[in-house]
Amino acid sequence: LAPQAASASREMQGESGTAADVAGARGGEGLDASAFRAIYPRQFYERFLAEGLRPDGRPLGRARPTSVALGAVSTANGSAHVKVGETAVLAAVKLEIGSPKLGKPNEGQVIVNFEQLPLSSPAGTGSSGQAAKLVEQTSQRISERLSNVLEACMVVNLEDLCVCAGKSCWVAYVDICCLDANGGLFDAALLALVAALGNTSIPTVMVNAEGAVMPPPKADKPLKEGNKTMAGRRLVIRSVPLGLTCGMLSGYMLVDPNAEEEALLSVVIGVVLDADERIAETYVPGGQCISMQHLQDCIEVAKIRSRDVRKLLDQVMAT
Repeated sequence: LAPQAASASREMQGESGTAADVAGARGGEGLDASAFRAIYPRQFYERFLAEGLRPDGRPLGRARPTSVALGAVSTANGSAHVKVGETAVLAAVKLEIGSPKLGKPNEGQVIVNFEQLPLSSPAGTGSSGQAAKLVEQTSQRISERLSNVLEACMVVNLEDLCVCAGKSCWVAYVDICCLDANGGLFDAALLALVAALGNTSIPTVMVNAEGAVMPPPKADKPLKEGNKTMAGRRLVIRSVPLGLTCGMLSGYMLVDPNAEEEALLSVVIGVVLDADERIAETYVPGGQCISMQHLQDCIEVAKIRSRDVRKLLDQVMAT
């Protein structure tokens, strides 16, 4: 592990400082800190980075505070509200009866859709159509990445969603909405996706001889011949992948950058690890070139971050 990553690892475990300790953080003559920050954002950040801090007081290797709340949407079969710093994401799962895919008669389906509200970020509030297009492209890209990770890590055993082989199955529609976009959207969305699926309850249904699904009969009414009841149950999560985004700014590696920092990064590195800390995905947008050392540093910090988030998720799921 490179010295910078080792330092980042220690910082995530408790070493900290405050932005107030940074000398010379104010701008040049005639400019206060806020004006200097707006006009010369990169130079403003560099004065903090040289001291191992960021303007929000975080060490370079520390992720933002994270919280998970389950059952946030009472009308959904499962839901979760996730906050990572100021980034807020809401995920809700709705189960519907559908037909299995061709060639997969014993499997159900999980369909993921991510949407970023235009007002969740200044980037989406422009008067031109370009701003809305940018938000739409970001949402589509995150939806695709979430679906790929969900499948690659086999988060859900799709056979658990089978109702009647070849005839009916549960289709889990997962809608993920970004309420406040302040960086790290994919990481927050992935956490919300996994938490919402883990909170999902499959309802009790009755299946007739033809495979048609209907509500269960009342307790005082016997089942008709050929009908059977499938008891409700909690959806089992087989794997919990978690993501972490890092980036390079003026030669420094920043862990879990916020939106202001993301806009200044020269390189963005996204890493997703499965429950065994194996790499499930690496993401470097725009064909950027990164060194193997920077990638390895990000992976090592992602391992530490995933352990902390996994503990948080376990605690929430247990309550």
